[in-house]
Amino acid sequence: MLDTNGELVHSAEIEVPGATMMHDFMITRDHAIFMDLPVTFDLQKAIAGDIPIGWDESYGARIGIMPRFGTNADIRWFEVNPCYVFHPLNAHVEGSKVVCLVGHHAYMWRDSMDDFAPSYLYKWTFDMETGAVSEEPLDDVSHGFPRVDERLVGLPARYGWVVGSRPGSGGGMDAPGVVTRYDLAAGTSASHDFGPNAQPGEFVFVPRTETSAEDDGWAMGYVYDKAEDSSSLVILDGANPADAPVASVKLPRRVPHGFHGSWIGD
Repeated sequence: MLDTNGELVHSAEIEVPGATMMHDFMITRDHAIFMDLPVTFDLQKAIAGDIPIGWDESYGARIGIMPRFGTNADIRWFEVNPCYVFHPLNAHVEGSKVVCLVGHHAYMWRDSMDDFAPSYLYKWTFDMETGAVSEEPLDDVSHGFPRVDERLVGLPARYGWVVGSRPGSGGGMDAPGVVTRYDLAAGTSASHDFGPNAQPGEFVFVPRTETSAEDDGWAMGYVYDKAEDSSSLVILDGANPADAPVASVKLPRRVPHGFHGSWIGD
């Protein structure tokens, strides 16, 4: 754990049964949340020159919830159905329950690197008192690169932003897509369709001020136009994402697919 100055203030080793591939993790105000899922590394495959990662159904799937300053002795493990998660949307606490919103793949790299299931928005609920686990799909449209307002990471958030599949596109990194804003309180969504040649990347919400409402600001991201082989920085209205862009800035060169991350001011 790092403090606001970037200094390491807490570190703990977590025991897992094998060489699992954990792409990301989650936090709440009080917890760190780890995903011990059945995509694993195989050293013998690497030695033989084969791809060393893949699906291992026998590994099992579980979620570890640890107090923020806890150790391996404090972690609680909850079993879930086999799946894989690259990117969570967010996590937060509701009373005795820890709620996680994730991009859920039913499987990943099962028979080959081309064999994987789409990612759908799922809600996991873990009751820290009773040990009960709930798994609930929230949408049947595939998506990638989920984000919330950075001010609400680890806290309850009403809105979530994802890159979704354009209707009829079939999905995939090289297919046209849309940017979707989920209203998690109302159970609704609104999407911006950039057209049949557009392939948007991750969009990040930028609030108008430090105290603005969750939808008072802009969603910004890169959009690749396949017909023109060019990329633009596109800015959408956070309150009305389906409206015409607030601005679009054509860039001098293409931004590669998959470019994403967090932006930190100096």
